[in-house]
Amino acid sequence: MKNKFKWLLALALFYILGMLASYVLWSKLTTPPTPIPYIKAVVVDTVNDIRGKRALFIGDSHTANHGYGWQVQLCQATGLIQNNIAVGGKTTSWMLQQAQMYVTSNYDYCFIYGGANDMYNSRISAAMAFNNIQYMVNICKYKGVKPIVLTGFDYAVCTRTSNKAYPGKGAELQRMLLGQLQGATVVDTRVVYRSDCGDELCHMNYSGHKKMSEAVILACKFKRY
Repeated sequence: MKNKFKWLLALALFYILGMLASYVLWSKLTTPPTPIPYIKAVVVDTVNDIRGKRALFIGDSHTANHGYGWQVQLCQATGLIQNNIAVGGKTTSWMLQQAQMYVTSNYDYCFIYGGANDMYNSRISAAMAFNNIQYMVNICKYKGVKPIVLTGFDYAVCTRTSNKAYPGKGAELQRMLLGQLQGATVVDTRVVYRSDCGDELCHMNYSGHKKMSEAVILACKFKRY
């Protein structure tokens, strides 16, 4: 009799536990899931509006075209205000001296484009020109000015000179600018073709300057007007 009572009690407990488990499972299946909080998407404007901002342009003859030069077209398209101190025939050591004198916190940007005359000179290595450009970038950073460095055109494609070392040295400088320069935005402006050049050293015609200006605008995401 006692064994039968124990068996009935165990069966009752098993039934009760089964009912409880079924109720818990049913509750989980029928309870709606906790809603995920709505998070509003944040749209970031990646276009840089530089209208009215001031820029210093340091360079050689490839930036000294005051009629339709790339810097003129860049400023016309974006509203940037320029002070162009580029002079034809100058090397990066001269450009560095100008940076030391002219880069101030009054400027928002400093565009640096040079090295062609260095690369033509057998006494100036690509590393020497690179170091001068890096020093210019450092000056800009110290003064709170955003430095933007242009690589220039493809020396091998665009130039036709008797200086056989020129294209190779130019390419070496460009590799260093793209891979080693610290603290600056480096724009690859090797978008110019031989047909865009006006002479054997690729002093660019209008189309060449236009392509270079467009490359800068696209790379820096400048807003157009």
